[in-house]
Amino acid sequence: MVPWVPPALLLALSVLAVYSYRLSEDIDRRFSGRRWRVPSVVYSDTTLLYPGQPVNPSFLLEKLKRLGYRSVSHRPGQKGEMYVQPGS
Repeated sequence: MVPWVPPALLLALSVLAVYSYRLSEDIDRRFSGRRWRVPSVVYSDTTLLYPGQPVNPSFLLEKLKRLGYRSVSHRPGQKGEMYVQPGS
C-alpha cells in the first residue's frame, strides 16, 4: 500500500466531517427561526350553500360570527357584513 493513502483518507474524512457538521448547524439555524412564523389558523373550512338548500339558521349565524362577520341593520354593502331577517 502506498504510504500516503491512509493519511490522505484520514484528512478527507476529517474535512467531510467538519463540512457536514457546519452544514447541519446552518440548516438548524435557518429553520429554527421560522418555526413560529407558520400560521396556526385553518383556512380550509368550507360550507357549501346553494339555492333551495335547507339551512340551520343558528349554525349559519354562529359560523358567520366565528368568521368575523358583523351584523348590520341594512343591506350589506361591504365585505364581512351580514343582515339577518326573521325567516330568511
